[in-house]
Amino acid sequence: MKRVIALSFVSLFLLSIPGTAQESKIPRDMAKLLARAQEFWHLFESNQRLKALEYVLPEKRELLVSSTRLPFKEPRVVGIDFTDDPNRSLVRVSLQVMVQDVSVGYLPSSITDRWVWTKNNWFLDPAEAPLREMFKPVNLAPAPAGKSIDKSKEDLERSLVVTESVIDLGVIPQGERRRFPIHLGYTGEKPARLQLDFPNEAISTEGVSPSINAATKEIGLTLVSELWQDDFAFPVTLKVSTEAARVERTVLVRGSVFAPITISQNPAVFVDGVGNKVELRIHNNTDQAVTVVSISTDDAFSLNQLPAPIPAKGEASVTLVRKISDARADKVYVTFTTPPKASAMSVYSLRVKSER
Repeated sequence: MKRVIALSFVSLFLLSIPGTAQESKIPRDMAKLLARAQEFWHLFESNQRLKALEYVLPEKRELLVSSTRLPFKEPRVVGIDFTDDPNRSLVRVSLQVMVQDVSVGYLPSSITDRWVWTKNNWFLDPAEAPLREMFKPVNLAPAPAGKSIDKSKEDLERSLVVTESVIDLGVIPQGERRRFPIHLGYTGEKPARLQLDFPNEAISTEGVSPSINAATKEIGLTLVSELWQDDFAFPVTLKVSTEAARVERTVLVRGSVFAPITISQNPAVFVDGVGNKVELRIHNNTDQAVTVVSISTDDAFSLNQLPAPIPAKGEASVTLVRKISDARADKVYVTFTTPPKASAMSVYSLRVKSER
């Protein structure tokens, strides 16, 4: 949703967040979150601490001012992890850290920052933890004899060029799977391994090769829009590695998903039990009639009939009845057509609680 000298810096703190079974939600204004995190780390890298503190919650600034300092370089935002609260998000950062007891000097490490949305903006919310715990060195294969890891990394840095830092996909109708390329150039003598990292299932890597070589000009990805709506900004990190080094490039993929139809339910929370009913209200957001072709629930519900074509800006409803089934009652797949386009699909996640 992101960039060399050894500098002292006020530490951030590693955050250990337990897993949650609750549904993850897209953070508010992801583009602003990404920009704020990038700017914060840029200010630290350039030793502009006072300006950097403006990105930290006021009540937590003293924590950073009084913390231990450690040399680092090349901080780069590489991912955003969602939580069950759109006002809270986890931002993953990679950086090179000088470790005193390691002879090679700098080692690649990672840190996860907690950011919170307050006063119409994103602020860093550091948690107290020992400085040594904030870094997780990445294990690298030994460098070839006579060649340091730093030198190998410099060579790899020079050999890899990613053309775009931001890719704007514009407005995408919900249900469309849009292909897009990330253009790059690689001049290394030997092929390099490629790993892609992104924060959610909105990006598909189907058909992408696990390696690149001098003939590789682009990487073809697909935005999967069925589960998304409104504006989005997803950081996609390319991790390119050889036997001795690894470099990363982050591209922000942004745009907006327009939902031709939106779905709501009544009651607001469905009590899961055989014979219980839930009404789905399907609203047509377009300026033309929409025809619902099918409604699938993976055999969790029965449906008497499909609604009639829904007029422009109009609404229709259907009633689902819970069947005797082991199928989970959590997803509804609505396939529809809006002439002259082909059919598209909207996926609705039911809000459900167990019958007691």
